[in-house]
Amino acid sequence: MLDERHMAPDEELDIMALSLKAIEGHWMLYTPAQRDVLMPYVRGLATYEASRPAAPRRTNVVDFETALIKARLSKAVARERRSALVEARNVLQHGVNEFGDCLYEDMD
Repeated sequence: MLDERHMAPDEELDIMALSLKAIEGHWMLYTPAQRDVLMPYVRGLATYEASRPAAPRRTNVVDFETALIKARLSKAVARERRSALVEARNVLQHGVNEFGDCLYEDMD
């Protein structure tokens, strides 16, 4: 069973990529006829390895730039929400009397 505590952060775990590396590592042990039979399979594995999505990171390292952008965005969103709530509260407080009647003629 694989234990993630003993794995390197950049260790390859994709079975298809591992198969390609194993075949390439033993390529010289095959006869020319065996190589001809394996070649379409090796090309397919190489294409898969080149076009697969990036593997998810297993480390706890946070990208500093992403963290800064998220912090700025969360501050800006919080500021905009607060200002919208304050504006709504001001409209409600100044546009309605203690009985709930509208103080302005043009408001329904």
